[in-house]
Amino acid sequence: MKLDRSAIAALALGLAFGYLLVAALTALAQFAPRFPIPVEQLRLYADVYGAVKMGYVDPVDDRKAVEDSIRGMVAGLDERSQFYDAAAFRELQVGSFPAGGIGLELGMEEGLAKVVTAIEGTPAARAGLRSGDLLLRVDDQPVRGRTLAEVVKLLRGNPGTEVRLTVVRSGERAPLEMLLRRELIRINPVRAALLPGGLGYVRVSSLQESVPARLAAELARLFREQPGLEGVILDLRNNPGGLLNAAVGSSALFLPEGAAIGSTEGRVEDSRRRYAAVAKDFLWGGERDFRSGLPAQVASVPLAVLVNRGSASGTEILAAALQDDRRAVIVGEKTYGLGSIQTILPLSENRGLKLTTAYWLRPGGGRLEKTGVVPDVAVEGASAAPPEVPDPAKDPVLARAMAALKR
Repeated sequence: MKLDRSAIAALALGLAFGYLLVAALTALAQFAPRFPIPVEQLRLYADVYGAVKMGYVDPVDDRKAVEDSIRGMVAGLDERSQFYDAAAFRELQVGSFPAGGIGLELGMEEGLAKVVTAIEGTPAARAGLRSGDLLLRVDDQPVRGRTLAEVVKLLRGNPGTEVRLTVVRSGERAPLEMLLRRELIRINPVRAALLPGGLGYVRVSSLQESVPARLAAELARLFREQPGLEGVILDLRNNPGGLLNAAVGSSALFLPEGAAIGSTEGRVEDSRRRYAAVAKDFLWGGERDFRSGLPAQVASVPLAVLVNRGSASGTEILAAALQDDRRAVIVGEKTYGLGSIQTILPLSENRGLKLTTAYWLRPGGGRLEKTGVVPDVAVEGASAAPPEVPDPAKDPVLARAMAALKR
């Protein structure tokens, strides 16, 4: 099976789980000849399966029993790896979920769906859902015991329909009940404005494929409108990430040619790669380099990056690259800590496997997974959603970043 460029983008953005998704479908084919089959452990499995098949009170369906056991094995690895039966894998490939949603980026924690980010301007954000909230129930359906894909499917539905969430929040004595109305999720991922004091402000709310080019265009516009910009503030709060090439390309806008952006670390050769601020590492063949025509000052203007615990995945790649290069001061709070790479593998009978195959390493060598990016300037209350219109009088994180740039 071969996935073209549009299919890869659909996988990464359509799932919208806040982690990196890499469709390198042949990477794990090398595993089989390298690792011997654990015969003794498989004998134990056969003994248990034989006992269940022969002695369980009801007849056992072989296909279901084997698929359930595979789900258990994969779920025991981590909370992002997943086995897909034929129906689920088909949905993953063609994106057959209903179009309506509420705008949540989710992960899994101890069997519950955990909010990574409530995306700006969506029903989830308007309802006040926060990074770290745990979903206990969706309508009358318990979340515990379901896969992340199953939870997402419960949340999706026709635009205009309602969904009731039961939410557990740290510091609240009782679960919260929230009623949200689904809608088509449309995101304006990049917006920019001029601030007092000769500063520019750019808000990036997700890392879609178009974002690096749009970010370059907005930066060029700011420098046209105010050629003597004294600093730029890049707001990545509540940005759940997105595509890897968008994270690398956005980093390259602010870094010198060839600067290190990070690398992947895994056990097989295809899962080990270095990324730098060079066109081949973020552009598809034949695409125009969106860095051409940018004012030279973009690579050297004083830069502050705003982050919070809702900043995740590709956003953390971007922030870490700028921090390790000492290109920017990071302001806010520690980011979420999503830094693993999942590979989609096709299996027999149109089934599939999403398997964690690598960790992301920042240029300095440390993993992002579970550690995140620690700000240079910590600000309490950074987890609050940024205002629609940037205003330092109402946004203490923005005010601290402006002060840091002035110094």
